[in-house]
Amino acid sequence: MTKSLRQLNLSKLFSDKSTLNTSSIDVEKIKTFVSSPTHLLYESDIKTFISIQDSLYSNSLEVTTLLTEMILNSNQYSLPPLAKTFEKVITDSFLVHQISAKEYGTLVNLILTRALEIFPQTLYISETGEVEEHLGFENLIIFEDLLKYISDDDENFTRSQNIFFQLLSRSGSIKQAENVLEKMVTLGVSLTDRSIDEFFSTLERYLFASRNVSHLSRIEYNNSVKEILFKFRKFLLSQNITPSMADLLLEFSAYLDEFYGVMNMIEDSSHCDEILSKCQPKIIQTAVRCSIPHSHWAELESESSGIVCSSEKEVLSISPDSPIIRKKLIYTKAMATMFGILDRFKDTSAGLTTDALDQCLILSARLGNSGGMYKALSLRLQQNLSNSLISQDILSKLFDAFPINQGGVNFEKRKSSSLWIINDAIIADSARDEAILFHLRSNIDPFVDSKVYIKYLSALGRCLRVDLLSHEWESIILPPMINNNDIEHAYYPDIVISLLSAFKTANSIPSALVVLDSLLQSSTRSMATYRHAICILEKVLTHEVLPLFPTLNHLTKWLINNRDATNWSDSDVNQILSDTKSIAIKPSDLSLLITDSSVKPDAVGKLLSELVLQVRRGKDIDMALKHLDQMFK
Repeated sequence: MTKSLRQLNLSKLFSDKSTLNTSSIDVEKIKTFVSSPTHLLYESDIKTFISIQDSLYSNSLEVTTLLTEMILNSNQYSLPPLAKTFEKVITDSFLVHQISAKEYGTLVNLILTRALEIFPQTLYISETGEVEEHLGFENLIIFEDLLKYISDDDENFTRSQNIFFQLLSRSGSIKQAENVLEKMVTLGVSLTDRSIDEFFSTLERYLFASRNVSHLSRIEYNNSVKEILFKFRKFLLSQNITPSMADLLLEFSAYLDEFYGVMNMIEDSSHCDEILSKCQPKIIQTAVRCSIPHSHWAELESESSGIVCSSEKEVLSISPDSPIIRKKLIYTKAMATMFGILDRFKDTSAGLTTDALDQCLILSARLGNSGGMYKALSLRLQQNLSNSLISQDILSKLFDAFPINQGGVNFEKRKSSSLWIINDAIIADSARDEAILFHLRSNIDPFVDSKVYIKYLSALGRCLRVDLLSHEWESIILPPMINNNDIEHAYYPDIVISLLSAFKTANSIPSALVVLDSLLQSSTRSMATYRHAICILEKVLTHEVLPLFPTLNHLTKWLINNRDATNWSDSDVNQILSDTKSIAIKPSDLSLLITDSSVKPDAVGKLLSELVLQVRRGKDIDMALKHLDQMFK
């Protein structure tokens, strides 16, 4: 359809007075016109629509109401041509009932505010090795054109300039926003806190993406950024820094004196409560980052967990001058700084936020300090957050950090006189570590939060907690096998495999074989449990979740002793045992375990499969088991 035909149809549609109540605005018709996502409106379409409606109204108030409704109901397709049309409202005088300059300025502000609502934020992507700028909207100049018809003595002038600057900062180019900022400063236009906050929020995103592609170290890049920020010192050193400005200053602080300088600026700002409500996690992270050597923080960022020693005895035997102990002392002081800052939040109207306490949990775990984790959990209870479950994302990060390194510097038994809130937090306490595990476990529903539950099982394995793994097996994972419930859950096989892997990590293969026995027994109850057993066994053997030969030996013995298991067909036995493509046996491993030197790696599975099938055809079970024992040392 050509543009002229579309205009003709619009004229026919909106000139039908029988469908229009001339004494009121037909809001539904306006919504239909400007909010449809199925087509892009032409500027002339909107002009035609406004002209026809205007001819039916009796005063400028109705026209202003019409335009207001069009703006409020517009979307990212209809707002740009609507903005272009507004320039013609002033220049072409196509309206019968002309609107005043004041009304025009008010409507322009409404257009800019609507643009802020509907256009996305500009993204800065660094995945390709260079910073890519993905604009929220590419042609923001059409909105800037609206400003030239608002005189600088109009009460809407300053507000319009600020809203446009905010829009450009959010959805436009950072370079263009910087140019507009310089222009506004030169002209003496007063900047609002909201618009300048948006600019610094975008600037931080840009600088962060640039750091990701920089070859400089973090400290080197931070120093180079200070040269960039110097040109904005007028705003950054003001008495009223905004949340985004505070966030930016914290992100690029490198030392404790810089950090405390930013904290003083935050406390002096009129936006202090707002900053503390939004930025507590960043404040806490910065306090810790600036408290430890930059190389240590880089290690923590690249690893999923904090420092871990093999046992408490090993720590006790280390000299206080050893590198490990010196690092632990540094981390303990970082904890002191962190909780000292956290204590300052209590006295503000913002109080302690849940996000701040979650950040404390993560940092304590990464620094290997169970005392810090215990304190953060205790503060959650004190803040009446006992019913607020820890998010799955936070739980995943915490479980990845286990085992926590027993709280602190074990050779130091004196009470702490520093800002460290828990006086005895530097003393190892296994009961405290267990209490933390139990509390974190209470936040998980295994068959709802399956991915997190799997991480919990892995953490128990790394902590050598065979007792807790056995408890999870007997009370949570085994019942579905017996009762045929939840086994159809998508993650049930992964849960069982993770449990087996955790037992292996905890050096408890016998416990893992108990699980394997139950799995095999469940395969005889129903076809559903059988299918899951086959699926799990294939993964266990293929990925060597458990030591290969003991597992093959155990599985073969069970198949021999249960030769009448009806669900197990001969082809299934052959598939599980003799699939040499999935079971990769090294000759060196074979020579250690198989007594018959003539057996080749790719023949082991076939031999075991043939042995089971012979028993199924009538071979004596005891003789077969004896033959199996002779095969394996």
